[in-house]
Amino acid sequence: MFLTQRQKHILQILLGNPSGVSIKQIEESLKISRRTVYREFGDLKKNDFKIENQKGKYFLSGDSKQLQEIKQSVQQSHSQNVISVAKREKIIAAKLLLSTEPCKIIQFALDLNVSEATIQSDLNTVERSLKRYHIDLIRKKGVGLLIQAPEKIRRQVLVDIMLNQINEYNFFKYLHNETTSKDMFLTMIDKALLVEVADCLKKSVFGKIKLDSDQKLIELILTFAVTIKRTLAGCKLDFIHPSADSLKYQGYVYRFMALFAQKRQVEVDQNDVSYLANKLLSCDYHNTYLTYNERELAISVKVKEFVQHVSEEMHWDFQKDHSFMTKVTKHVIGLVQHKVALLPDTPIEILAGLSQKFPDLYLAIQKYWHLAFPENYLTASELQLILLYFANEYTSRNQQRNLSALVICENGIGTSAILGAKLKREFSEIKEVKTSRVSALNQIDLSNYNLIFSTLRLKGFSRDYLLVSPLLLITSSK
Repeated sequence: MFLTQRQKHILQILLGNPSGVSIKQIEESLKISRRTVYREFGDLKKNDFKIENQKGKYFLSGDSKQLQEIKQSVQQSHSQNVISVAKREKIIAAKLLLSTEPCKIIQFALDLNVSEATIQSDLNTVERSLKRYHIDLIRKKGVGLLIQAPEKIRRQVLVDIMLNQINEYNFFKYLHNETTSKDMFLTMIDKALLVEVADCLKKSVFGKIKLDSDQKLIELILTFAVTIKRTLAGCKLDFIHPSADSLKYQGYVYRFMALFAQKRQVEVDQNDVSYLANKLLSCDYHNTYLTYNERELAISVKVKEFVQHVSEEMHWDFQKDHSFMTKVTKHVIGLVQHKVALLPDTPIEILAGLSQKFPDLYLAIQKYWHLAFPENYLTASELQLILLYFANEYTSRNQQRNLSALVICENGIGTSAILGAKLKREFSEIKEVKTSRVSALNQIDLSNYNLIFSTLRLKGFSRDYLLVSPLLLITSSK
């Protein structure tokens, strides 16, 4: 059984006053209206809590055993609901971004089981975090808390927060099996809507595009669900420029909407279609890193300059690996365009350790980031995450600089020697080459070699090897 924090507080008040308590006392204690109290009573009664009224005094009825079980249930639920400060702040931010009505501090306090003063302190941090995305937190006395931001930014930041907080396994378990969940991020969007969106995407979109991770799949489900929820609430996007080559993805969106319309009526405009089509394009593995719009192209040029400066500082060519460059470029584009939520200012142990392990590289990244992107402030953790890209590239290539290879050849030492010399010439990372006949393999410790090449098939061979011709044409891997 799922109880809101307000309902738990009401039950605690009733349990603490066995002789009864007035509606006015509950109103004043929780700072809610009489109408809200009656509504909560109705919901509690639906969950089989027996609330009796005698001469204006309300109390829980039942024998001592039943009342004790209720008390233990509320206490257990209360103890299990303690969450970290960072997570609480993200919940507040996400709820503010999702809501179309002013939010009350008292409601946050009740839902998160903390004091109003704690929520006030949390809001200061939330306000600073949202400000980085040009999102304003408006506090109106007597009205509540409001978010002021372009609808596109609002949706993107909301999905990023949820995506970073939701566990992938728990998401699919909740979607397909569990009827309820205690994860506030999972339950922010009505489960029926999530299920309907996932089902329509499966039938209309997922078979047409290639997603390289479950996270991308979750991102699309959340993006479509948030778009529909906000659209149903009357929230409109400003003009969205369709990305190049997004026409077929717009077709996928229209196909999705046609299916979804069979379940719920929703009116989307061309901006919604373009927004969702652009998201599909960016998530499609076939198009990842291949298409940049004008703004992204400008950022990619800055990234190239940034990497070049770091390379010169470190005397190490990080631009050599195309895969590294595309990954870093995509990551930086996400940061600069506020498509991903920044990591918190608080230290992250693994990343902090990385900056200590590669101090010179970290200093170079800090120095040239500020030169290349002076208007884009990054937390220490976010800079350390960029360091992780560089460190992985540096370490992986550094480890491969002195590779040893074994060449197995059936045509004698002469052919093996020619092949070995060609390997050294073609692949500078290979520093040592040993040649061997098949008959001598039992005398060789294969673990001493990073790579093994053979000009003949080795049935049942204990190691992976590359089958090559004497001219060094790789025919297959075994």
